Amino acid sequence: MGRLDLKRGAAAPRLVDARAADADALMQLEHACFPEADCFPRRTWARMVGPAAAAGTSRTLVLREGALVRAAATVLYRRGARVARLYSLAVDPVCRGRGLGALLVAALARDARRRGCTAMSLEVRAANAAARALYERLGFQLTGPLPGYYADGADGVKYRRELP
Repeated sequence: MGRLDLKRGAAAPRLVDARAADADALMQLEHACFPEADCFPRRTWARMVGPAAAAGTSRTLVLREGALVRAAATVLYRRGARVARLYSLAVDPVCRGRGLGALLVAALARDARRRGCTAMSLEVRAANAAARALYERLGFQLTGPLPGYYADGADGVKYRRELP
């Protein structure tokens, strides 16, 4: 499986839709990846993988390695909007560099195109050089600064990618 290869004997990662039972695992993954102030509470995850997913306004994909959630990404859809919003992308620090983030973004971009979206946007901490480099490799273009965007006062930046 190329960059996604695991340790010998480990189960291959599986890309699946998150389910309500994944809310705790999604919270734990976020806490391993982001500053505390950026982590969603459990009720937010429960809503995104439950009622919002059922209503078609949210889709969360997870990459499982056996029973573990190793990476996850969420996209939000607004009714009638042509731009999907990549709301969250988290890859377990021990799994970084294996192409998991790119795989998740590509899958969600395909989903957004199927739903009639023509672009995808996202916000990220301005200081998060690794995430910014990933998004730029995936074709996202910087569209502007977001001064004081985060709860702790940190600056963000906004990106957008057209979906051909």
